[in-house]
Amino acid sequence: MKKKMMSFLLLLMASLLLSVSVGATESITPNNASDISWSYIKYDANGEVVEEGVIPNSDLISPMYTWEGVTLDNNQGVSFFPTNSSQGLYAVKGTRINIYYQLDRSASHLASVRAYNTYGLEWSVTGTWSSKSGTMDALESDYYFGYLQNYSSDPIKVTEFKIIF
Repeated sequence: MKKKMMSFLLLLMASLLLSVSVGATESITPNNASDISWSYIKYDANGEVVEEGVIPNSDLISPMYTWEGVTLDNNQGVSFFPTNSSQGLYAVKGTRINIYYQLDRSASHLASVRAYNTYGLEWSVTGTWSSKSGTMDALESDYYFGYLQNYSSDPIKVTEFKIIF
């Protein structure tokens, strides 16, 4: 009886250790950053939240619907961050961060990758185009998120967005 009880306890401890080690590999790392689902918050010209949503990641699952994009009127902005973190993706100082986004048309706008905790720390560009990719190195260890703002007098639609380490 003692032998069966000891075997049961060893089996239980082994299964708990296995589940802990598997869970530890699920953190957001450069190896799986492209598997992240993205959420967005849309702001009006005064900085007030007007819409929130999730961009389904078709690489992870077959979504029940296709994301049509988020439309920005003049001076409206939108922040993009991982669905599981309202702060952004964590990057250690020196990490290479790549951003890519697509608009429905060429338009004047601002695009940036911003640090969450370090005010003013960002990569940003302003110009007129319909898609853009950019690269920055994290100057500080911090959480980073994407931001786009429409400077055009006509609405634009953001149809794709990604940040990849």
